[in-house]
Amino acid sequence: MSRLVLVAGVVAASALLWAAGAAADKRFSDAAGDAKDGPDITAVTVANQGRKVTMHIAAPLTASAQQLYYVMLDIDMDGAPDPDDRIIVIRASSGFVAAGVTDPVTHERVSEPSLAVTASASDIGISFAADDFGIDEDLAFWIAVGTTTDSDQWADEAPDRGYWYYEFSPTTTTTKTLPSAVPVKPLLAAPVTTPKVPVAGREFSVSFAVTDGNSGLRMTGGTMICVPSVNGKMIPHAQRFKNGKATVAFVIPTTAKRKVLTIKTTIKAGDQATTRITKFRVT
Repeated sequence: MSRLVLVAGVVAASALLWAAGAAADKRFSDAAGDAKDGPDITAVTVANQGRKVTMHIAAPLTASAQQLYYVMLDIDMDGAPDPDDRIIVIRASSGFVAAGVTDPVTHERVSEPSLAVTASASDIGISFAADDFGIDEDLAFWIAVGTTTDSDQWADEAPDRGYWYYEFSPTTTTTKTLPSAVPVKPLLAAPVTTPKVPVAGREFSVSFAVTDGNSGLRMTGGTMICVPSVNGKMIPHAQRFKNGKATVAFVIPTTAKRKVLTIKTTIKAGDQATTRITKFRVT
């Protein structure tokens, strides 16, 4: 599903990639002057203190029309909109700001009492409790802005392609303690990709269901190590292992066209480890 289709559906109902990040405060920059006849996002700053997330979007308010912001939170980090994700919808103009949260699939309003927004002449501020949104360790997101008079045409998107990625902790793997009474043997199922075929210069995500080979149940702990590469060169990526699902997401280099993309995924649990290598031809 494209971004335009996704946000257009929310507009109707509301008429109401993964770029690498870092721990703690993080500033993400977007090119200045790339907006199409409207608000221009130049930077987004994300911070986390005591599981309270704050985001500041640097974009000037226009006096002529009310601005419409869509903040897509890809909470399960699979690169596709689903009921686990959320869209923060913000309407702002000089002296006015209002916000709500929607489900990106049903486009229905969702109650998030911890959400708060502010607006100034050059900044949109957002704060919310990470736990209220179901955010665990990491977060992928992108932002679109336009005007309410032309909501089918976004003036600017940030980033221009893919997602930005913010880590709540310094590592890119999630580690949880497994019960020691019964040995766990990780098994990785066949990969599920979004989109189905990798395209050079586009975002791409791969997910694996991970189960315990002894019990057949989903693994609820362990460590994920993933290395996507082309010609032996690792691609910057974001990864997550949660609730029996291992996911890696990244933007495929433009130089990878017609080359082989290799993804080496290892799941470790105690002294047991399983590695699966998958290969794709990039178009």
